[in-house]
Amino acid sequence: MPSTLHATWIAASPGKSACLFLWAEVPPADRQEPNRPDRSARMPARKSHHRGSRIPVHPGLVAPAVLRHRLRSLLTDIAQGDLPLAKRTARLPVPDHGVRSHNLHAPGMQDYRVLGLNLAVGPALRVLNGLLGFAAGSSSSGPDAEQAGAALNRYFVPGPDLRYWGQAAEYALALVRAGRAVPFLQAVQGGWQVQWNPWRYGRESNLGFQEFAKCMPGVNLSFADNLVGDRDAASLLANFVNAVVHARMAMVAAAVGTDDRFRQVSAPSRPGSVDAQDQWCRLLVNGIVEAEPEQRRQMQGEWQEWMSRAFGSQSGDIALAFELLDPQATGRADGDGPWQLRVALATDDMWSSSHAWHDGVAGVRNGIAADRLNCGTGSHGEHRARATAADSDPLTGARLIAGLRVASRHSPCVQPLVRQPGLQAIELSREEAYRFLTKDAPALMGAGFQVHLPVWWTDAERSRLQIHLDVREVDEEHEASAQAAFGEYEIAYALTVDGDPLDNVGLSQIAMAGSPLVYMNEQWLQVNQGQIRAARYLLATRGASRRVGLLQALQIMQEQADDEHGEARNTSRHARFGSGYREFQALEVSGVTVPDRLRTIWQRIRSVAREEERFEPPGFVGTLRPYQRRGLAWLWYLHQIGLGACLADDMGLGKTIQAIALFLEQERTPSPESRRPRLLICPTSVLRNWKRELQRFAPDLRVMLHHGGGRARQTDLYARVRETDVVLTSYGTARVDQAVLGRIHWHTVVLDEAQNIKNPSAKQTMAVRSLRCRHRFALTGTPIENRLLEVWSILDFLNGAFLGSQQDFKRRFIQPIEGESNGEKLGQLQRLVQPFILRRLKSDPEVISDLPEKQEIDVICDLSSEQTDRYARAVEAFLPHIRELDGMRRRGSILALMTQLRKIANHPALLDEDEPLSDNREYGGRSGKLDRFTEMLTESLDGRNKVLVFTTFVRMGQILQDHIARRLGFMPEFISGRVPHGARQQMVDRFQEGGQTCPVLVLSVRTGGVGINLTAANQVYHFDRWWNPAVEDQATDRAHRIGQTRRVQVFRYIMAGTVEEHVDRLIRQKGQLARDILGAGTEWLTELSNEQLYELLTLHHPDAPRALP
Repeated sequence: MPSTLHATWIAASPGKSACLFLWAEVPPADRQEPNRPDRSARMPARKSHHRGSRIPVHPGLVAPAVLRHRLRSLLTDIAQGDLPLAKRTARLPVPDHGVRSHNLHAPGMQDYRVLGLNLAVGPALRVLNGLLGFAAGSSSSGPDAEQAGAALNRYFVPGPDLRYWGQAAEYALALVRAGRAVPFLQAVQGGWQVQWNPWRYGRESNLGFQEFAKCMPGVNLSFADNLVGDRDAASLLANFVNAVVHARMAMVAAAVGTDDRFRQVSAPSRPGSVDAQDQWCRLLVNGIVEAEPEQRRQMQGEWQEWMSRAFGSQSGDIALAFELLDPQATGRADGDGPWQLRVALATDDMWSSSHAWHDGVAGVRNGIAADRLNCGTGSHGEHRARATAADSDPLTGARLIAGLRVASRHSPCVQPLVRQPGLQAIELSREEAYRFLTKDAPALMGAGFQVHLPVWWTDAERSRLQIHLDVREVDEEHEASAQAAFGEYEIAYALTVDGDPLDNVGLSQIAMAGSPLVYMNEQWLQVNQGQIRAARYLLATRGASRRVGLLQALQIMQEQADDEHGEARNTSRHARFGSGYREFQALEVSGVTVPDRLRTIWQRIRSVAREEERFEPPGFVGTLRPYQRRGLAWLWYLHQIGLGACLADDMGLGKTIQAIALFLEQERTPSPESRRPRLLICPTSVLRNWKRELQRFAPDLRVMLHHGGGRARQTDLYARVRETDVVLTSYGTARVDQAVLGRIHWHTVVLDEAQNIKNPSAKQTMAVRSLRCRHRFALTGTPIENRLLEVWSILDFLNGAFLGSQQDFKRRFIQPIEGESNGEKLGQLQRLVQPFILRRLKSDPEVISDLPEKQEIDVICDLSSEQTDRYARAVEAFLPHIRELDGMRRRGSILALMTQLRKIANHPALLDEDEPLSDNREYGGRSGKLDRFTEMLTESLDGRNKVLVFTTFVRMGQILQDHIARRLGFMPEFISGRVPHGARQQMVDRFQEGGQTCPVLVLSVRTGGVGINLTAANQVYHFDRWWNPAVEDQATDRAHRIGQTRRVQVFRYIMAGTVEEHVDRLIRQKGQLARDILGAGTEWLTELSNEQLYELLTLHHPDAPRALP
């Protein structure tokens, strides 16, 4: 499982700067050590806390260096120096509870040492921006937001504290964007320094801040650094917001530099004070300025005067409120009159009022005294105002003017109120009113002003111009058959307002609109240019329709489907699919009407794999299991209606024979198309296995192998293909022969191991996608839900633009799901792709109930004295050298050391590569692992078991061959990349059919771990560990698959105290994070610090000489 990523803001303390402390913990379920043999007699006990400290380290922490490496791999603009390692003390829940409790004194709390990373404000904003998608406002050279979000979902689960500080950063940056950052002067020796602080205007803003502080996860106040003085959530949040605002404004000021425009707007303008202006520019740009005492006093006075003029209205308990009235509210029923913007003072005793706006002139209107809103406008835009109680109060009047001056920065519409003191209302044109609704009002509310808008403008009440799609069958009289369903459909379009279709009069009003606000049918409607163009198009064409195929019709219906019955609903989604007209792309869909037959087709696609079975076709030699018959029924139905499908059954469930059965079904359904050949593309390693399986289960099919240097060329190929039913080729050959294979119009193209086209931009993928064919299918045993782009690539091969273009798919799904964890978008995508991807697992008893169990056992071995000495000397020789290197040279040296240590753990003879192997050489007694392997293999063969032995080193496989021949009296065969494909198949046949005459087969993990059936084996030995556990699992599945009748035992050999054991522990403890890190190879090791490398690679064995640190 992914680790939980935490963040805590640590406020500044004497001698220490404020920072964001980042750390990660493994879920409690992944911290349990598996049942292992007792090795207490051989392994020294480890302390769970630091030297000299009685406070234990929090269990399950992700190593800070691994955390730093992962962050830097996601966000390449973060330097290693931006992420210094740190350790802190915190009172946290015990492991069973996880970091979720808000009560820091509840039972189950304990003090822990927490290891993590310190991030200054700048790097902290970049990390929060990259991981959570918050706009930090800084350019980044790292991966884009969607990639960062996707990786975050794979490696980490953002903790509530991390999300909280991300939201706090967004809040602080919003204050900066709204212009609510104010420079304050702080005295330093010999001058001033500037401190940018946020200015929260109005009581509502302050109340919102306090409510936000109350939402702070309690873990933030559990750290000892934050438990000083009277610090609470509000003060900690204020400290963070102040730091973010200052850092952002300091960056902006430094970027502006000494620009003349900056001089004009930044310094107080006083006649004859040119030197003072220069000082102000230096202060704001550099953050600090030196000045003589007299000049310091002058600058302080200027700053105080400027603050009084700019923010004087905020020092009291009075705030401004604005109200926008539409023409109907001022007595114009036709909607053609002017709009009115009113301003008033909202006093302190009115904040708690909950009265709604009403038409009376007495009482209170949502906190604004009604008598202060009694004002009007003269004709022709001439403004007039009635004096109110505010006019007789000079202080209140001054505050009103000062508040209007602030408001005018956010709304040009307010500027006339500033230029004409005493004016309380102004007229606005329809265009000005639209600007106020869409731009000025949000800016004023963000600055803390009260703004009251017409009730119809709210999202819940606003009328919308939408489009309704009516999908019809072109020939409704045609009989309901699968072939008829694979016909054409017609889509008719109609504009609607709140679901009601518009007549020509309404279309004309919209088509002739000169403003985004249109008044029709006694209601206001907001339209954009795209909607106006759509109305004009429908008027000009007197309606619009287009014809589409089945796939596009299903696209439109499924986009609107909400339940298992495919009922259409009002989703307000954009008409991306099916419109075909650029004029309609700006419209939202109000609903879709579809014919019953189309809905029936969709329901059957989703249900056929659960409810229907299709028996073995003529010519099929063998028997399909029930779930395979259901899979065949699903494949055949999608074939009938012309849609592509991906069979994603678990490894070993028989995807191959289901595909062969589909070929035979095609053969028994005569049609002009069925005479065309089929092309099956697969990895080179399984080409001959496919040929063999076709000959076994469908001997009547004519099969041709197109691969290797002797393959047919052009004219000869075309002639031979006409006499062939199935052509087999590899992905590499398909890429090289793209031009030749692309000239053939294939009946069906099937991709085995379809994850080979997961990269849409790879030449191999583009070559496969360019092939011409009538039907497309894909087979894969690897889950394809991990990276959404892989799903798109496979579905794009199968069904064209069903998921839209790659860029469209990234915008609609990848960014919301991987970057924002949008569950609604994930559900929408699942509904779209589920009918075309069939995934069954071996663990599901409904799929297969007779597959024997699999037992996994770790075999812990001790090093021999020779191995112990060589291991310790290798570490001692390499580590000091590595300390002096950096960059690629350091990485290369680490990988070389890793390979050497793994070889020593297998057998010291692996280091003697120049020495030829010999049958007469004795390998026993030099490797504890080989000795234990020999004991177990001897006992296993006495029990008449058949054994697969996997290793990652070819030379180790050869040593195993020689050693078994010397000790047990027979030479096992060895499948590696050096063995030709034909010879590999012969070895497999001999092992499968040879009984106890061939009891052992040695295999290279890379070559023998995929694409072959070895069900004669009931024991699997992994002689050494592979970095990616999924590769080991795939190799194990060569034996644990359909056709296996005995329980399968899997033995993993691990050398105690070596890097093998450390990596194994990481795999088990770190869950999915470690699997993903290790799955990328050994890259993660190259980023560890020298101290961590020492801990990971140094031999922890009682007989080991002590290596120098």
